[in-house]
Formats: sequence, structure tokens, C-alpha cells
Amino acid sequence: MNKLVSLINVFALLSLLAVGGGTAVLPQMKHETVGTHEWLSAEQFTDIYSLGQLAPGPNMNMVTVIGYHVAGIPGAILVLLAFYLPSCTLVFAVGKIWDHFEGRRGATQSGAGWRRSRSV
Repeated sequence: MNKLVSLINVFALLSLLAVGGGTAVLPQMKHETVGTHEWLSAEQFTDIYSLGQLAPGPNMNMVTVIGYHVAGIPGAILVLLAFYLPSCTLVFAVGKIWDHFEGRRGATQSGAGWRRSRSV
């Protein structure tokens, strides 16, 4: 049970750091999984990353393999949720706030050309 909590903590934090893209947190992910917790060897991490690049779909689905390696199927499911759910929730909440303030002064960036348009 302690491994599952550790997995959730590590990958939920990485999720919040990876809002712009999961590849940005690869060094920290390697540090946590290989150095700090010693769940994987450096070679295993490289192999899992390579597998994530070859498999169809988002390459950061490699976190599922890490979770499976550490704690089996429960680990795979929890790591997948911990890695994607926090950043998705954050982006959804920011989008709702943005929509709430849409049309108010300062809510759109004038001059840069990326105003949100509504088609009728």
C-alpha cells in the first residue's frame, strides 16, 4: 500500500509540472523512479521510455508501464490517473475561469491575434 501512495504522490506532482507536455518532466521522472525510490534501473527506464516512443498513442503512456512494474495492475491504473487527472483538472478549471471572464477588459490579448471567436 505504501508503494501505491508513493506512486500517486510522485506522478501527481509530475502531472502538475507537465501541463505543457510530458517530455519536460522526463529528467525529474527518471530522478524519482531511478534515483530516489529505486523502482527501476537506468536501463529499465530507458527501455520503458523507448517502448513509449514506439507504441501508438501518447508517448507518456509509458508511466503506465512504470506503475505496472512497481505495483502490478493497481499501480498501472493509479499511475495513469495520477499522471493525467491533475493536469486535466487544472486545465479544465482555468478554461472555466477564462470563459467566465470572457469579454471583460484584459481577458483577451489584443494585438497578438488569438482572440477566441464564436461561430454562429
